[in-house]
Amino acid sequence: MTQRLDVDHLKEVERAELVARDAHAGHTDKVGAPYIEHVERVVAAVRDAGGDEQVQAVAWLHDVIEDTVEWTRDSLIAVAGVSPEVANAVQVLSRGETETYAAYIDRLVSGGNPLALPVKLADMYDHLRPGFPPPGHLLARYEKALPILVEATERARRQLSS
Repeated sequence: MTQRLDVDHLKEVERAELVARDAHAGHTDKVGAPYIEHVERVVAAVRDAGGDEQVQAVAWLHDVIEDTVEWTRDSLIAVAGVSPEVANAVQVLSRGETETYAAYIDRLVSGGNPLALPVKLADMYDHLRPGFPPPGHLLARYEKALPILVEATERARRQLSS
């Protein structure tokens, strides 16, 4: 991805949706459903929780850097035309290849990014939704991280409103 997409006429959240749908086309989740359905649920959750269009844009893009080779923080800005704030939040949400899950959660929480935290929380709730429990080892780490993310997300919301 080096040539800028023709997206100047679109709102940022629409640009993000376009990128996400393209990036995840043909991908499936662990039960064989189209992966974009997970992304759509995360977007709906942050929207229903009062997340503005920037948070919704981050939700659309939350797995794009981590799950593709085409997209990076810089290409989201240069090619897709998303704001640096949204691209930075997506980068924060992207777990490094050698990063442990515990280190990832620590980094995410300590950074306190108000665009990233509510998206990660919605992402985790979606992974824990009734009827689709993750495998045991993932369930244990999600259950351990969940209260930490809830507190960090609430702290970031309080900071934004003060």
